[in-house]
Amino acid sequence: MSRVPTGEVDAVAALWHDGQVLVATANRAHDECRAGETHDCAPAVRGWDARSGNLLRTILRAVGDDPAVALALLDGRPQALLADWTEPIRRWDLDTGESAEVVQPGEPVVDLVVDEVDGRATLLLRGFRGTVEWWDVAAAEPGRESSAELLGYPHSLAHLDSDLVTVTGESDGRVVVRDVRTGEVRCAVTVAGPL
Repeated sequence: MSRVPTGEVDAVAALWHDGQVLVATANRAHDECRAGETHDCAPAVRGWDARSGNLLRTILRAVGDDPAVALALLDGRPQALLADWTEPIRRWDLDTGESAEVVQPGEPVVDLVVDEVDGRATLLLRGFRGTVEWWDVAAAEPGRESSAELLGYPHSLAHLDSDLVTVTGESDGRVVVRDVRTGEVRCAVTVAGPL
């Protein structure tokens, strides 16, 4: 990237769209920004063109201590989604800046992933207590019947295109693949030390 945000970046996501690599970043207010100055370190969600380094959109807003960000396409338009602990998940159109509330999570959110499931943009949320919820992004309603209860505290979340499964790195040092609908462990690999 030829231009990057100054200060810290607390969350980042990327998406390939129409020949571009789009990047969304989120950063909370840092010590030098708490006076409310509007500069690159102000709390914000930003959209970037990764190849040129051009800033596409800045959404100045309060960002909490544990943000997570994702990118999705809705009706062919790039959207940045922000999870901010217990706040409702919001999305912003990177072209227009329009904002909408997507969902109110059932518990504090520590990670989110957006992927296509059954032809729909689906939001997977990893909760603080070890659950995974999934939502239809466009309809802002649950996309599945229930959430999967995970065993152990998951440190990361991913979705595989081939099936509705999550991949989590957990506090006991395992990488675990689970069926999202049932929570059943498909496979687990123990790595050296806790994740």
